Amino acid sequence: MQVLKFIVLSVVLIFSVQVKSMELNQSSRRMRRTRGMLMSEINKSKVAQKNTKKSESICPKAKHNLPMINTATRPYLSWLESGKKTAEGRVNGPAYQKMRVGDSISFCDKKSGQYIYGVIKFKHEYTSFQEMLSSEGVSNMLPFLKDSELTEGVRTYNRFPGASRVNKFGCVAIGISVTKSNLSK
Repeated sequence: MQVLKFIVLSVVLIFSVQVKSMELNQSSRRMRRTRGMLMSEINKSKVAQKNTKKSESICPKAKHNLPMINTATRPYLSWLESGKKTAEGRVNGPAYQKMRVGDSISFCDKKSGQYIYGVIKFKHEYTSFQEMLSSEGVSNMLPFLKDSELTEGVRTYNRFPGASRVNKFGCVAIGISVTKSNLSK
């Protein structure tokens, strides 16, 4: 009877050890899979950081560095460089309130790496997009529109991200004298 108990307990113990071993193997596989996924995410993050640094190094640093989307249908950077667009309009938030005539400024499209760099030649503050466009001229701010298209110009500015903040801060037309760009490349 003692021998039988001993054999049964031994079998149970061996079975328990095998089950624990299988659980550890599964856990180990899960840990390796999780580690692999984490390493993949870390590598993606490193590549993204490298690409960000690459585009940042393309765009020269100024006292004021502003993002700008530059597309084939709306080549804002080219328009500013050529003088077809005489000023850039923005919500006059705290960063823009610090700008002064004579400060260096750059506008950079991080996606394409295109930029213009220059000096602020004027800064006109307004209470609304309508007031800014009426004073500066719709076609001077938005060259794809005519001066008679004031309502469409206001609609265009209201579509930009953060445009609703104009009610709190007003807006600003920033004139720039371009001294350097990479648009012709």
